Amino acid sequence: MTAHPGEIVLDVTPDNYSLNGKVLGRTASDFADDDLSVDRIDEEVKRIQENLSDEVLQMLNGVEDPVKRQQITSDYPLVKIHYDNSVTYDVFYKSYSTFSNNFHSFQLAFGSNYKDICKWHKPYEAYVLSSYLCKQMTDAKISDYLFGTHKFQSVLENLSIGKDDLMWCAAVDTTLSLTVYKKDGKIAYLINWNENGQTDGYRIDSFPNDVCFSEFMEKMVGRRGRVTLRVLNDVLLKDFAPVIKKLNQYGYMIDFKSLN
Repeated sequence: MTAHPGEIVLDVTPDNYSLNGKVLGRTASDFADDDLSVDRIDEEVKRIQENLSDEVLQMLNGVEDPVKRQQITSDYPLVKIHYDNSVTYDVFYKSYSTFSNNFHSFQLAFGSNYKDICKWHKPYEAYVLSSYLCKQMTDAKISDYLFGTHKFQSVLENLSIGKDDLMWCAAVDTTLSLTVYKKDGKIAYLINWNENGQTDGYRIDSFPNDVCFSEFMEKMVGRRGRVTLRVLNDVLLKDFAPVIKKLNQYGYMIDFKSLN
């Protein structure tokens, strides 16, 4: 993708990654560590931001409306990330995480069709305790289902919280948790959610194909405004990008996580 004035465009392929046309490195080697942030991208973004800071100040000059000022600082510069269809989820997740540390809003483009763009703002984490405790519970249940690790009970036993805290955690955890994985060589979907806001309300629904998954999500529209998306690291973008686009069309805020 070509960057225009006031834009920051990251291109990521299985071979290399570039920012505003400048190749920063090789994807396989630079994305191989366990860090959530890619240093070369982060450093280059900060350098570009310094050059754009004067433009932002000029745009803010004379604007008194706090809403308009917030919009300017949130949406400028325009950030676009383009992913090749053969990029794996771990590469997608690291590059997204790096940008989410620097910007609030994104435009994502997948494959060769740059016109097919997803737009959204990064979800705001409202419940810190819920984010920490319920994430452990959710990840443990998903791991039990996918890998048979039997982690869920041990997680509950080792949490330093009482029954009341567990009830509160369940009550505020209204996020749908969606996992995309491969079963028998085909993409399958796993949804962990809480039906009634109680600790015994957690349930897992699995869907072996896109049709069943789509029917479920259409029924849930309006009941949930946010979804946590987890994808196994080796799943290709061409397999999980349709899920991102579908959730975006439904109006969901997407919070990306890693399961591996």
